[in-house]
Amino acid sequence: LRQDVALVARTDYVTDHADILVDLAEVVVADGHAEEANDSLDEALGLYEAKGNVAAAEGVRVLLGVP
Repeated sequence: LRQDVALVARTDYVTDHADILVDLAEVVVADGHAEEANDSLDEALGLYEAKGNVAAAEGVRVLLGVP
């Protein structure tokens, strides 16, 4: 997934980039790396907000436990 993040980061596909960051966060948190997962989720949240994807941004906020 990290390779996917690197590839999509070079494109204009902002939502896809954020989606892959959320996927990465789910994998790394399952592997016991919550801090790294939070970093990915923070980045995804910023991308969703920049794109105006309110629903996806709210989903990430829930995962992060922030209002």
